[in-house]
Amino acid sequence: MPTRPDRRADPFRAVMRQEWRELLFLHWRIDAAALARRVPSPLVIDTHEGQAWIGLVAFEVRGLRPPLLPPVPFASRFAEVNVRTYVRLGDGPPGVWFFSLDAASRLAVAGARLAYRLPYRFARGRLRRRGDRIRFASRRPGGDGRCTVQWRRRLSPAEGPAPAGSLEEFLVERYTLYATSGGRLFRAGVRHRPYPLVPEGMLELEGLDQDLVERAGFDVSGAPRVHASRGVRPAVSAPQKVRLDAG
Repeated sequence: MPTRPDRRADPFRAVMRQEWRELLFLHWRIDAAALARRVPSPLVIDTHEGQAWIGLVAFEVRGLRPPLLPPVPFASRFAEVNVRTYVRLGDGPPGVWFFSLDAASRLAVAGARLAYRLPYRFARGRLRRRGDRIRFASRRPGGDGRCTVQWRRRLSPAEGPAPAGSLEEFLVERYTLYATSGGRLFRAGVRHRPYPLVPEGMLELEGLDQDLVERAGFDVSGAPRVHASRGVRPAVSAPQKVRLDAG
């Protein structure tokens, strides 16, 4: 099961802060072997009750900045969508492996590719909210990758963290990301309060048109599991090379 970070045991040093707003999590069950073929060793696919998942997560980034400094000009607010799955490395913390990340800021894309070795791509995108309806749209130049999704989120005083050990916690509460570059494995930490999730019955997926999961190399069918959150304010650490002999 994913565990929330233990700040007493983990010397975490933030190098970047931001806000993630109006997050929508879509997840489909998928064959673990299909995922494993696309994830580098020694990472292994993390499962919940024996089931693997692939996710599409759309949201808006705001206030991107180094600690104690104002937001980065021209790169502090933009739409982002990623395709991801869940992995483990030995006895280390459960984490995220990204197959793609699309962001509507060329500067943020360049910085993340350079600093975090993540497969970011530029895509024109925007998130709009009107009343309790939210629409997210993203498209890569040339139209070779798109995601348009609309959902309805009703405000509820019952919004709160996922129950410990639940599938919801497994899918959303992830505090480590992994990446590779030049045959080396890196990881970085993320810290934020648990996601305040919209309760079941207060969330409705009204439309979805995307090909990002397919372009990442996977076929999914059927209705996804849907979760949403108004957002969190994460801090992100610098990437560190993983000592594979230490896990």
